[in-house]
Order: sequence, then C-alpha cells, then structure tokens
Amino acid sequence: MELIINKSILIFLVFSSLLSFSTEATSRIPSKPTFSFFASDSPSPSPVEHSSNLVPFDLKPFLSAHFPNVPPSSIHSSLKHICGVTHNPAKCVSLIAPHMTGSVNVVSSLHVLIKTLDVLVKNASSIAMKVSKDPSTSFKVEKSLNISLEQYWKAISNIGKALAAFSVRDYDEVHTMLIAAITNFGFCDEAFYKQGLAKSPMKDINGFLIEFAAFGVDISTKLKENIIHF
Repeated sequence: MELIINKSILIFLVFSSLLSFSTEATSRIPSKPTFSFFASDSPSPSPVEHSSNLVPFDLKPFLSAHFPNVPPSSIHSSLKHICGVTHNPAKCVSLIAPHMTGSVNVVSSLHVLIKTLDVLVKNASSIAMKVSKDPSTSFKVEKSLNISLEQYWKAISNIGKALAAFSVRDYDEVHTMLIAAITNFGFCDEAFYKQGLAKSPMKDINGFLIEFAAFGVDISTKLKENIIHF
C-alpha cells in the first residue's frame, strides 16, 4: 500500500514539473508572430526620417520616353491574345506594342519585353547614380541609392541571363531569371526602409519595373506550358 502511495506521489510530482515547464515555455511565445521579408539580416528598425532629399522619381516623362502611344488600329490582334494571359492585358498591350517589329507571336513578344526591360533598368540605374552623386543628397539616401544600384546591376545580370536562355529557348530559365529580377527591384525599395527612411524615391519606377517584368513572367509561364498557340 505504501509503495502504491509513493508511486502516486512520484507521478504527481513529475506531472506537475512538466505542466510548470509547459506553461513557462508557452508564456514566452508571442501571441502574434512577426514577419519580415528580409528578417535574416534586417537590423533593428531605425527612427523614421522624413528627408527633404526624398523627391519621388517622376515616372511620367520616363514612360513617355520609352512608350510612345500607338494607334489602336495598328496593334496586331495576336498581341491582345498573347497579353490576355497577364494580370492586366490592356496595359501589357500598350507597353509591348510600341516596340514590336516584324511578325507578332508569343516568342517575339516575350523577346521584345525582355529587351525593353533591360533598357528600362539601365536607364533607372543611371538616374539613381546621378542622384547618389548629387552633393545635396543626404548620407542615408546616398547609401540607400548605392544599395539600390547594386540591385539594379544584379537585375541587369539576371535579365542578360534571361536573354541568353531565350536564345536557346530555355523558357524555364527565362521565367526564373525574370522572377529573380523582380526580387532585385523589391530589394531596391527595402534599402531605404532599412535606413529608417519613410519612403523610397524610386518606389514608382520600381513598382513599374516589377509590373512590367511580371508580364514577362506570365507570358513565359504560358509559353513553357504550351498553353498559348501561335
């Protein structure tokens, strides 16, 4: 009888210890998990700085220079079909049409899009470099722009790889490299937030580059799946 009681006491003590440990561990778990897109190397948030240097990039002249209006009557019907697989077909058509020459099919359209994207990123990097070298640019903005420039150069490299893959009809690699470029554009804006700046002056152009590259991702996805017929 005494042996049974001793065993019962022992079981009770073990159970109580486990319960105490479980309760303590649970109390250390936050009620709502926090996530950061770049959590692995993100520093502690800095105080937000509203700098007078953060003049937003003027997107309209940039787009006007690269995408002149094309009369609707001159747009090939096939282009509308090709852009139909994207998230914004009308905008896709308006951006690709000014650069189309020769036959219009899914392959030529994707090629034009990638080449145009290459020109756009090189132009954006030139603008970022010019602003970073301006004596009136603050240290934090300059540092953020320099990080952005590194990402633009990486994007240019990835787009170059996409063009190389395109030349051998490796559409899986084209798709992968365009997604990599989109990631680079996202890092450009993140550079400003990491410096505690309220916004990125390149936000509009980066948003446009992401959208334009995404058209290429959509088209290349359908191309490699052989869903579009031409």
